Amino acid sequence: MKHVWQHPEEPKTGRRLWRSLGQLAKTPSSTEWMDREFPAGAAEMKDEEEMETSRRSFLKLMSASTAMAGLGLASCRRPEIHIRPYSKAPEWVIPGKILYYASAFPAAGGGVPLVVHTTEGRPTHLQGNKLHPNGGGADSQVLASVLGLYDPDRARSFTNVGKKSSHDEFFQFLDAKKAELTAAQGKGFAILTDEVVSPT
Repeated sequence: MKHVWQHPEEPKTGRRLWRSLGQLAKTPSSTEWMDREFPAGAAEMKDEEEMETSRRSFLKLMSASTAMAGLGLASCRRPEIHIRPYSKAPEWVIPGKILYYASAFPAAGGGVPLVVHTTEGRPTHLQGNKLHPNGGGADSQVLASVLGLYDPDRARSFTNVGKKSSHDEFFQFLDAKKAELTAAQGKGFAILTDEVVSPT
């Protein structure tokens, strides 16, 4: 059953406020509109029968929407990967236990000392190494750098001019280039890299 609001009576003194011209004129339609809890739903749910019809229509619509969503997401599954157990367990690796490694992140003026948290060989978290003589403070750039390892656009295989290649083909190419550069005594050889502050 719908709740009927009991509006307080208007004050006899002071300013008299009204919401619409109908309320000011005290027309029957405006009075009925004020008495209903949800005026926008006044056309529906006038009685119990209409209320039940409205619920039934709502459930039909939601069921159809859910069914369509299930059909649309049927192909959105994670790819199945069959994981094989180690034939020879790696040293110091216990499944589910975090291993800690000391490392550094290149930055202006030197490296930032870090402690890297790894889970089964995968780095998952970085933090400053407080045991380092410089003190270990990691900023947002350092902490976010671990996400680059899980970037979906990161190269996952060898390519040559946009075509898929292999590890062996890459090293054959390097050996051939090395022979050419040795014969030319390094002329025309250059390395393109980001700024590196390491002395090496």
